[in-house]
Amino acid sequence: MRLLVTRPAADGQALAAELEARGHSVICAPVIDIATKPDAAPDLTEVKGLAFTSANGVRAFQPFAAPARHLPAYGVGPQTAAALSAAGFSNVHIAGGDVTSLARTITDDCPEGPVLHISGRDQAGDLAVTLKAAGCEARRAVLYEARAATELPPAALTALRDNALDGVILYSKRSAEIFYRLAGAANLDASLPQAFCLSAGVAEIARAAGAQTHVAEFPDDAHIYACLDAVANR
Repeated sequence: MRLLVTRPAADGQALAAELEARGHSVICAPVIDIATKPDAAPDLTEVKGLAFTSANGVRAFQPFAAPARHLPAYGVGPQTAAALSAAGFSNVHIAGGDVTSLARTITDDCPEGPVLHISGRDQAGDLAVTLKAAGCEARRAVLYEARAATELPPAALTALRDNALDGVILYSKRSAEIFYRLAGAANLDASLPQAFCLSAGVAEIARAAGAQTHVAEFPDDAHIYACLDAVANR
């Protein structure tokens, strides 16, 4: 299949390499650029747990991680949990792919001390507020910014105009919103390919833009691949 990958550069390149190894043709069109804040050292005083809502947070925290790798580390889903394990965290907990399930995973465990949410400037839902409401002490450290692209790259625009794509892969609500906004700004609303979405929430945005959608049964790469295979083999 001919696919458009919209993930940020680091994640998008890894995803594209795997898709190409599986026989797909890929154009990378990052709609979000991740800018870390290397001087924003988080206050780890008395912290008893760490919460991550994306692998971007794991990467942004790396310069400060050495004294904290023994702490319980809660990842929003399998991708983030895998990044935590790769970064050397030994006590990793995996939630179900969204902030609600992450909050539930943490409150079920409820460490005896503050949980520090490593986040970007913009966030879907306020995890720290949710945890506090459930009786868990929590605070937030902003270590990166996810900046929206201002236009799609030329290769993506050409492929969309020529109807040369079989699908676009969308991993987050924000990336979906940005992609469809940029496509609309380029007058490509009538050229939208089917969308392969990591979650039902992402699919809602794609459907609202008029795209046919397919949703992974579980929010990880393996189930996106399975979703692609199911459509390709019809």
